[in-house]
Amino acid sequence: MTPIAARSRKRSSRTTAELAAEIRILISIIAKLNLRAMEQRLNETLPGMSVLQYGLLRRLADEPCTLSELSNHMLLTPSTLVPAVDKLEREGYLVRGKDPSDRRRTPLIVTEAGRRALHMLPGIQNDDAFTRSIEALGPAQTERLRALLHALLLGVAGDQALVETLLVNHPERKCVN
Repeated sequence: MTPIAARSRKRSSRTTAELAAEIRILISIIAKLNLRAMEQRLNETLPGMSVLQYGLLRRLADEPCTLSELSNHMLLTPSTLVPAVDKLEREGYLVRGKDPSDRRRTPLIVTEAGRRALHMLPGIQNDDAFTRSIEALGPAQTERLRALLHALLLGVAGDQALVETLLVNHPERKCVN
């Protein structure tokens, strides 16, 4: 039995609140390690671009949208997005367009330079630590983990429509029950 499995057995009498706290910590650590790896890849390929800016470009590459729409899709305030959008515009990666049917609407549109930048750094790496770790779990455990995370997301969000909105950034990876 591995040390981790042995510790898990000892902890089986823990309360739901204790388990929830540990799961929060584990999710946070995994997210931070993934963020660090993404920042390193970005720094090597597109120096000066932040993970947020990269995420904005990826989201806007499929369909232009306004700052307000982007804010709703990414669960970030417009005031958080404005500096990132401004920098992407200064760098020539996106432009603020005009909507011919509604002059108040200003969609953000990825430029050719933005598309080239996205092409230089694919969103998914087959050789990163996260992908290798998922592969090591094997198909059955990976599918179980995906199903559990989907159920957890639905429980936390409390709203299937919100989950679908959040997953709109990754239409090919929508969770299926």
